[in-house]
Amino acid sequence: MTLNARCVCPTIDAVLLTISTTHQPATDLGFLLHKNPGRLQSFTLPFGRADVFYPEAESDRCTVALLLDIDPVGLVRHKSGAPSSGGWLEQYVNDRPYVASSHLSVAIASVFGSALAGASKERPELAESAIPLEARIAAVPSREGADLIRSLFEPLGYTVETHGHPLDTRFPEWGASPYFSVHLTSESRLRDLLAHLYVLLPVLDDNKHYWVGDDEVEKLMRFGEGWLGNHPQRDLISFRYLKHQRGLVRQALDQLFEAGQADPGVTAARQEQEEERLETPLRLGEQRIQAVLATLRMLGATKVLDLGCGEGRLIGELLGEPAIRSITGLDVSHRALETARLRLHLDTLPAQQRDHITLLHGSLTYRDKRLSGFDAAVAMEVIEHIDAPRLDAFEEVVFGSAKPGAVLITTPNAEYNTLFGGLPAGAFRHRDHRFEWTRGQFQAWARQAADRRKYDIAIPELCLVALIGPTGSGKSSFAASHFMPTEVVSSDICRAMVADDATDQAATPDAFALLNFIAATRLRAGRLTVIDATSVQPQARKSLVALAREHDCLPNVPDRQFGSQVVRRQADQLRRSLRGLKREGFRHVFVLDSPEEVEAATIERVPLWVNLQHEHGPFDIIGDVHGCYDELVILLERLGYRLETSAGADGETGFSASHPEGRKAVFVGDLVDRGPGVAEVLKLVMGMVSGGVALCVAGNHESKLVRKLRGRNVQVSHGLAESLAQLELESPTFRQRVAQFLDGLISHYCA
Repeated sequence: MTLNARCVCPTIDAVLLTISTTHQPATDLGFLLHKNPGRLQSFTLPFGRADVFYPEAESDRCTVALLLDIDPVGLVRHKSGAPSSGGWLEQYVNDRPYVASSHLSVAIASVFGSALAGASKERPELAESAIPLEARIAAVPSREGADLIRSLFEPLGYTVETHGHPLDTRFPEWGASPYFSVHLTSESRLRDLLAHLYVLLPVLDDNKHYWVGDDEVEKLMRFGEGWLGNHPQRDLISFRYLKHQRGLVRQALDQLFEAGQADPGVTAARQEQEEERLETPLRLGEQRIQAVLATLRMLGATKVLDLGCGEGRLIGELLGEPAIRSITGLDVSHRALETARLRLHLDTLPAQQRDHITLLHGSLTYRDKRLSGFDAAVAMEVIEHIDAPRLDAFEEVVFGSAKPGAVLITTPNAEYNTLFGGLPAGAFRHRDHRFEWTRGQFQAWARQAADRRKYDIAIPELCLVALIGPTGSGKSSFAASHFMPTEVVSSDICRAMVADDATDQAATPDAFALLNFIAATRLRAGRLTVIDATSVQPQARKSLVALAREHDCLPNVPDRQFGSQVVRRQADQLRRSLRGLKREGFRHVFVLDSPEEVEAATIERVPLWVNLQHEHGPFDIIGDVHGCYDELVILLERLGYRLETSAGADGETGFSASHPEGRKAVFVGDLVDRGPGVAEVLKLVMGMVSGGVALCVAGNHESKLVRKLRGRNVQVSHGLAESLAQLELESPTFRQRVAQFLDGLISHYCA
């Protein structure tokens, strides 16, 4: 028996999902799915309708089709209290009705729930048997390309075929879209295929349509049982499936480890990065961006140059950084710059935000006066696209000509290529890569460039510096070369002061009591302090970290060097604990491995990013707004601020402000909760901070809200519940911007 799909759905050209088998009799597929091949069945879902029918049902081949009719208006019709402007365009005009997403996963669980659970009353043995299966998905979103699709399904035993689609067939010059038709073939249980689709389709889409909580961890464990723990993309799958909520991801990974699902070989290979992975379980591209943003904050950079900016992804993230006032992107591709212009919505951004961004066409290997005068330059995933012989020219342009205050460079780590299952041995991750370095090779090149161009160790202007190294390793000489004598507190000198003998080990307890007293006194007075002691044992360093934290300073480790005269026992102790220095609490660790590196090192003191001594006001201090948008507008206007609104990114309302007398608002926390205009207050304050017309510090309400947005378990009080309900009416993009903005707020500024 064969059914004609056109007779059933005459207006539909393609279905979202089809599953076929050649197991004989193939019509047993109907028993496994609990769906009669002889008739059309329809199911009402919260977001539309699902139709199940069989385009073909013969004994040698049977195909079931699951067709979703998603109503984009219905997706938001049930929501009340919508804002009067902004936020709706993305909800009404989007790709949800056409692509495989979390909506399809919900449909699979609702329509094929028994098959997903492996239950079949009529064919129980067949439900537990591997049979030949094919799955075709008409449109799968994958912004990372077909490689990600293959890296998710191929480790599970599937043969994967993908077909990319152009953005618009009428305009081929627009390039490729992020959508692919996918064909999967394997011999497996039907329940396994459905479970893989249920989990991995939302991972590829990375845009779940519903709120994620603890129950999603249970679903991930249930449908990932037996395969997720050993999957090479385990971390990415967990992070995206759980909607980027780090607390839930950590919970899921812990359960995988406890269940013994993690492959020992994979675990050993990642052990060195385990803490970092748990703290920031992001995909690689996001890890790089977060590392760059954290470093720029530490440097206190306000003018940033993005070298090889491409389509503007980093620039978009930099827009959310309150401290950054000027962003310049450089790229050799006109097309990439135009895409960046569209992606960043430069034509519709508020004027003050738009004026902060400059896009330049140019080359990274030719000197350009426009690249001078920046606090920091970022070359993220760029240098590997430059021919190795031209790296000298790149170094001259960046370090020799542009001379930014700091240079941040990221490049793929070749040592991790073995973790990509679809990447042949010896192959590069990208066809345009000219090389891919190991960490050692990258470190050697970076150190040589820093040595030639005098870019080296940057430390905050107020911090506790611990010179760690065995006896005779050159700590005292290093301290004398780079710090004032009054800044250095030496354990030997303290020992001599209390015992008249710098080598009297019996005086060590009294000497360190004196050392800690002097260091605490200096830090309390806001003075940089350098500790010259061996400190090769964790217990010896513990008191230094506690001392720094007590005085709100950053502990830093800038020195380790072995000479021929070192004490072997101390060297061994330090070598064993070197990897754990950051876990002990040291914020920055600089390792100097040779006398040559010690000699070549230079120290740069970087202003703290809370240091606003250059700001002179006058200021308007505003607190306890608590979502009262109308009252805030009235207050700002009475204070003389001129407020403007415009259509911003993603169809949302953008806010900007100015004051004719140059006054600046200082929001001292508690912007959210209780009031009816939380989203509008956040949009206004974020716009003012981005435009340089306001400063903002975090209050306890913001801290609690951002923890909830990041997936932490917090008690949802009445006020927080109102904020969450109002933000749920906004776009996912805006909620992400809010989380990023609140995450970037600090507790205080120093003026």
